[in-house]
Formats: sequence, structure tokens, C-alpha cells
Amino acid sequence: MSFNLKNFLFIGIFLLVLSTQGILTFNFFKLFGGEIWKMKSYVQPFSVAFIFFYFIIVKVLTGSFKVSQIDFLLFFYFSICSVFLYQNATGMESGYIAFREVFLLFLLIYIFNQVKISYKQWNLIQKMILILVFLNIFFTVLVFFVGWSEYTRILVGESFWGIHKEYKFKFSDFVGVSFMKLYRVPALIGESAALGHFGLISFFLLKDHKKFKYISYISLILVALCFTRSVYLVLILYYLLLGMSSSKRFQKFVLYGLLLIPVLIVALLRYGLFDIKSLYMRFDFWNELMEIDFNFIYGGAIGSVGLASAMDGFINVIDNYWLFLIFSIGIIGVILVIFFFYEKTRYKNDLVFITIAFLISGLFITLTQSLVFLSLYPLLFLNYRILEDERNR
Repeated sequence: MSFNLKNFLFIGIFLLVLSTQGILTFNFFKLFGGEIWKMKSYVQPFSVAFIFFYFIIVKVLTGSFKVSQIDFLLFFYFSICSVFLYQNATGMESGYIAFREVFLLFLLIYIFNQVKISYKQWNLIQKMILILVFLNIFFTVLVFFVGWSEYTRILVGESFWGIHKEYKFKFSDFVGVSFMKLYRVPALIGESAALGHFGLISFFLLKDHKKFKYISYISLILVALCFTRSVYLVLILYYLLLGMSSSKRFQKFVLYGLLLIPVLIVALLRYGLFDIKSLYMRFDFWNELMEIDFNFIYGGAIGSVGLASAMDGFINVIDNYWLFLIFSIGIIGVILVIFFFYEKTRYKNDLVFITIAFLISGLFITLTQSLVFLSLYPLLFLNYRILEDERNR
């Protein structure tokens, strides 16, 4: 009985999508009792292992993989930065978290830009995503019927508010509204921003396929009910860019505009623009982060900032993807990253605008600290390849 190697890729993608459902996997492993619930944290690493194994066996060992100049420069530079990661990481777990937050996104994009699964397998993944969308919608609106105390008890077995001390799931109210009670719920994922990203990227993964063209808009219910401004920003920017994209000249202008991001970062760091009052507390936090021991050119703080940090507080979150990259891999790394995104998205229609919208939102959140973004965004590149095959049929 032969085993199709593409099944490794399919299993990897299946687990990658499943890893975004933190509370769902928590409850599954909790059935086995004791501390087994902590196994939920290993779903994503296992999924990555399956995907890497497939790529190594099918592409690397056969010599059929492709490496552009940008790919080579970026990954070579990452290998140099790995020296700092080795020095700064406090252990295996810390090292993996830093690897995941800094390197993994680009490795997954690189892989999914070269591999394909069958249309039937991708259709199964899409149906899985759609089922998860419906389940998350149910567990999002449920709070309005049972109240927050009973809602959190249903999700994890005990009532909690804010961040659960042990499980780290998040539940709060939406401070932006005073005339009625609105909640930022974790649903089956774990926290509201990730819930919004799940709805948004699910929409992008489904909307261009005939079978899911109309039903994909249901995913946007999760976006509407996440009450997270950074998620709203992505959707608004996407449609703004899409609406203005009739001109190829404008599209090139927007793409080249990506190169202004390092200039903006330099201006923020060098000329004290962190004092802009309209951004309130974030800029105060970012000012404090300037005390981190890093080199503006090559970073060097990888493994000592972000979730890999042994310290508590804002240094774990940062809330700015570009600052996080500056601390981790420096301005050289940021420039290479921008060229990488440019090369992988150019000529790919609205994938360009999706990417730009997310990268701009990265000024206010650390994108790769979200397992949802880290797991689902790279799948857009695989989805694009499958869509190309559909159009060529």
C-alpha cells in the first residue's frame, strides 16, 4: 500500500488551521485529564514539522526548489541572526518562540509559494475553515444570551475575567462603547484580535472560489464582532486599495511605497515622533522600549524581546511589528523583509493589497505573535497557486 507524500502536506495544513483554535484544542486535550491540556501548544509545531518534512523530501532532496536572490539574502541573513538567537534564548522553548515570531512566517511563505495540494484536498481545508467560522460565530454571540460569567464557564470550565492566569485566554468588555455592553470574546480561538484575524483571513481564503464566493462573507461577522481596531484597519485599507487599483500606475506607486516603512521607523526613532499625543499610551511604551540593548543596523535582541523574553510586561508584546523586527534583526533585516514581500506578492492581484493592509496594521500590533496570522496568512500564497490552476482549466 503506497502512501502519497502529499498527504504529509495536507496533514500539516490541517493541523496548521486547527492550531489557530486554542480553546477548541484546549478542550479536546482536557478530556484526557491532568496537564494534558498543555498539549494544545504542540499542535502548531507538529504542523510545521509535517510541512517542512514534505518540502525537504519533495523539493529539497530532488533539487526542484527555487531560490531567488532575495530568498538567498534573507535566509542567509537570518542564519547570521541565529547566532544572536542562540546567545539570547534562555532555553529550547524560548528559542522556538523567537524562531516562530521572527523567521517562521517567511519560511512558510517561501514553501507555500512553491508547493501545491490537490484541488480535492484544498476543498476539504476550505470546508474545515468554513465550519470553524460558523462554530466561532456561535460562540461569539453566545455571550449575549448567557452572560459573561456563564459564557467563560462554558468555554474553560470556570468563570474568569481578563486574562486567565493559567490558560492565558482573554475576555474583556469593549472600552470604546459606553451606551451598551459589548464584549471582546475569545470564542474558540482564545482572544478577540485573533478571532477577528481568523474571520478576515478566512474571508480572503474563500472569496475567490466559486463554491464559497457568497458564503465567504459570513466570515466578516467575526470581523465585525471582534471589536478590535487593528482588524478593522486591515479590512478598510484592503478595500481602499482595491477600489483604487484600476490604475496599474497606482499599483506600482503603492508597492514602491512599502520602501517608505524603514524611513518612517527611522523618523520615529531618531526625531522623537513618539510624543504624538493622538496615539496615547502606545508611544509612551515605545519610548520606554528604546532602552532595550539592540543595534539599529543588525538588531541583535532576537530572543530577548517578544514572547521569548524572560521579562514580563510590554516588552513581551511591543504592539509594533516593525519595531519588533528592528530590535530582532535590525534595519538590514527590515529592508530585506520588505523586498521579500514585494517579490512574493507582485503581479498577484489583490494579494498585494491584503499584504500591504496587514503590514500597515503592523505599526500597531506584533503580527507574528498571533498564531492565527502566522498560520493562515501564508496559506494565501498556496491559495493563489490553486486559483491559478482553476483559471487555467
